[in-house]
Amino acid sequence: MARELEFERPIRDLEQRIDALTEPGATDPALQSQVDALRGRAQALEREIFERLTRWQRVQLARHPERPYTLDYLEQAFEGFMELHGDRAGHDDAAIVTAIIGLVSGVTMAYVAWHGGTLAWKIYLSGQVSAFEIMWREYLDVAVATNRLRRPFAADYPVYVLTDMHCGQPETDARRFETMLEQAIESGWVLDAAVAQSMADAEALWAIRDGIAEVLRERAPTLNFDVSVPVGRIGECVARMRANLERGWPQLQALFFGHVGDGNVHVVVCKVPQDADSLHSIEEAVYGVMRDYGGSVSAEHGIGVLKRDWLAYSRTPAELALMRTLKTALDPRGILNPGKML
Repeated sequence: MARELEFERPIRDLEQRIDALTEPGATDPALQSQVDALRGRAQALEREIFERLTRWQRVQLARHPERPYTLDYLEQAFEGFMELHGDRAGHDDAAIVTAIIGLVSGVTMAYVAWHGGTLAWKIYLSGQVSAFEIMWREYLDVAVATNRLRRPFAADYPVYVLTDMHCGQPETDARRFETMLEQAIESGWVLDAAVAQSMADAEALWAIRDGIAEVLRERAPTLNFDVSVPVGRIGECVARMRANLERGWPQLQALFFGHVGDGNVHVVVCKVPQDADSLHSIEEAVYGVMRDYGGSVSAEHGIGVLKRDWLAYSRTPAELALMRTLKTALDPRGILNPGKML
């Protein structure tokens, strides 16, 4: 059973008072208004707690309500600033700092941010970065326009990174984050930054990254890629993929974004022609670059049938033979998911 959180106790106390007033024998109609008032307070308190949770906390509570480390983290995050007695002074989003950063180039950023090529990120944020989403300018422009969102900066930059930083000590950690940004700007590899000042700000920044669903609907038909490449070479891989696509299909728009931590790059080619030869050639323009850098044809979403013919671009003949041997041993009659992958 999940352990009770410190900030859940006032709700439990209210519920116990309601139970005491409504238990068998406590039927005095005069108590009904008091019961209703207590229930209203409990509901308002639950709403207040949920509103104060960060985006990351909401996801963690929904996905892993049974995990002690999640509960411990949340309790630590709320301790001290949330006494549930009407004290709303200080930063409501104490558990996390969200920022969007405008960068000089993806080539520099991909290496510096995750491997500590510049000491700023490694010294100040080591072990606390929970999200590091990279978006090239074309993706941000389209996502903002399609979803009617507010632009984070007045100026345009080649590459943007949306990052979340866990804060066990909100005030101290927030200052360290700002110090890192100042040093990065002085060093010249960060051009600008916007740090969320509230949950609404953070959700507005994340709406840009999460706006891909509407982009796919509006720009259909699209050809979508989910590849991974070495983290330190994300920038040059994207540059080569873009060059291939612009050379062969200058009329098409390609959008690039991804997760820097695992070298994952999503490529969306918009309004593609539907003939088989064109689709195959576009795929070759992307997968060929991925193969040259020793990447993977599928970073997150599996092989299925759409990527089956490209699997050899990221697996050797010996690896494919071993996979077929295992498949045959486990499914000698070929009745499990036939025709997929192997």
